[in-house]
Amino acid sequence: MIKKCSILAILFLVIVLTGKGVSHANPHMGGERTSAKVYLSNQEIAFEKTPFLLGGEVMVSARLFFEKIGAQVLWIESTGEIIAYRDNLFLKFKPHTKNAFVNGQVKRMPVHAVIYDGDLFISASFAAKTLEMNHTSDLSSRSVSIDHRENILEYQQFGYRHFKRASIANWGISFYIPEYWKKSETENNKFETDDMFEPYTLTANYHPLSQPFTRSLLRENLIAELEQQHGASFQLISSSTVRLGEYLSDVVTYDIESADGMKHYILYVFFEQANGYTLLGEYRSVDAYLESKEIFDLIAGTFSITKLSINEQLEHYTELGSFHSLGIDFRKTIFSNMPVNNQFAFTGTISNSDMVKGFHVVVSKEGEQVSYYAPVIDGAFNTRIFTPFGLGKHNITVVLDRIEDEENASLVTPPIEAESINQDEIDLPFDVLLDKLVLETLRLDVNLSTIDNIMKFSVLNISADQIRYVLPTEYINYDYDALYNISNTLTFRLTNQAAKSKALYDWILGNYIYTETLRDGKIMSVRELIDQTRANSIELCMLYTGFLRSIDIPARIVKGIALDSTEYWVESFINGRWYVSDIVRDVAEKNEISEYFNKNQNLHYEDYAIIEYLSY
Repeated sequence: MIKKCSILAILFLVIVLTGKGVSHANPHMGGERTSAKVYLSNQEIAFEKTPFLLGGEVMVSARLFFEKIGAQVLWIESTGEIIAYRDNLFLKFKPHTKNAFVNGQVKRMPVHAVIYDGDLFISASFAAKTLEMNHTSDLSSRSVSIDHRENILEYQQFGYRHFKRASIANWGISFYIPEYWKKSETENNKFETDDMFEPYTLTANYHPLSQPFTRSLLRENLIAELEQQHGASFQLISSSTVRLGEYLSDVVTYDIESADGMKHYILYVFFEQANGYTLLGEYRSVDAYLESKEIFDLIAGTFSITKLSINEQLEHYTELGSFHSLGIDFRKTIFSNMPVNNQFAFTGTISNSDMVKGFHVVVSKEGEQVSYYAPVIDGAFNTRIFTPFGLGKHNITVVLDRIEDEENASLVTPPIEAESINQDEIDLPFDVLLDKLVLETLRLDVNLSTIDNIMKFSVLNISADQIRYVLPTEYINYDYDALYNISNTLTFRLTNQAAKSKALYDWILGNYIYTETLRDGKIMSVRELIDQTRANSIELCMLYTGFLRSIDIPARIVKGIALDSTEYWVESFINGRWYVSDIVRDVAEKNEISEYFNKNQNLHYEDYAIIEYLSY
């Protein structure tokens, strides 16, 4: 199933582009305007301000045009820039220039975007081409004809069923239905099948609402309308809230008795950005409920608001939330699927940086992810972001770290102070409490419905090098002079990696004491641990891992779960294989010799039912 993240629903504000407050002067149009027409799916678009010809291009009101094709629109008042987003395509432009940004890359428009009669106009053919819509221009009739690209069928396989994409473009929604279902000849929002074994009907609806509405309030209103319309013939069977795909949905099942017999329905209620959307499935036999619900659940699980969703499986670039109000300006261009060689520069300036500590940059690929931190200092940021998961596309999410939001100031290292741990947690055995905190530090799943997400984009790593386990991270932050001084002093005369790793292991063994405590109620990072002499199990593993990576030895932290315990250890990659070093056991037992250094991995794994490689 296509994974979608419905993040723009919270982050974008639809702002009418009236031009009020815009100080740009009207351009010279070269005399009388020659009017033009724009057709969408063979229907002429009725504009408040008539399209006209300019430089051989049909110019249209940007606001109404983007709304008609189901795009999300944002006007940046401070810069005069317009942003349109639809179905993984991001367009940004401003008046009086031919340069536009498409998914972060500069593209040249055939003519300038212009302000005329208080409204911003853009070339209709350029806008349609950018948003990947079928279009034709006919200067003889002074017209542009546009067709939604959803008319080109897209297919997906779900289990043993073959599905096709169905779209209602003027509402900006889409979903997948069984391939043999057909659109109703009389209703654009209705899909059905006459198959005697699957006599189903699905009807989609759009409900523009006011801001105070909620999904549950919409559900209750819809149920009340059904009760009022059908009276005693209406029978409510069940109502629940479930997650379907990337959206929460209220699911209502009910029956209605009619002259033709009992009719059975499943209603899916979605609510995003003060707008309601419903999918209503109808089936004929109560005996077919389970099979019918399975099919309708599958369809509802593919529901997508195309102007609000990002498909991370495809290339993408989007600026979100407070990106524009902060005044972020990159020194080096970032664009969708830009080629990188294991890293890229995340560098730029921020105009309104008073309340900004920095940015968390989360890098992910096929279920793996890691986070880096870019501090903002004197209104600027400059950090290398690594793409550590080998060849191919990496997805990047940039999250704002606000000064005023201390409770959520760190995405990867939540400030779990002693007083924030409740009494039940304090009474837990230390190993159980530590496991809980380890899980907290590894939670890299960014809450995509908050205003703190400011960017999402993809990059294409052209290197096949496996560098994942030699890089610094937010906890294994070994890029620190004090640590380098120790590791270099201990290893600079040694000639092989095994000897170097042994020297570092012995140094920790002689300088640290095992403890079952948490300093300030949290797990310390490598940089903090350098100044300590006591460390718990996960901290000892972090410290040794940081030392190994600082001398370019790949190292990772591993968690082993046995029937009655959970253990942590370090594995280092030396001479083409992984070795186990149980630094925790050696330090805890105060062994004068490194008894558990570089053990056989296969033999060690036999003691554990579950093995997990932690993403530090």
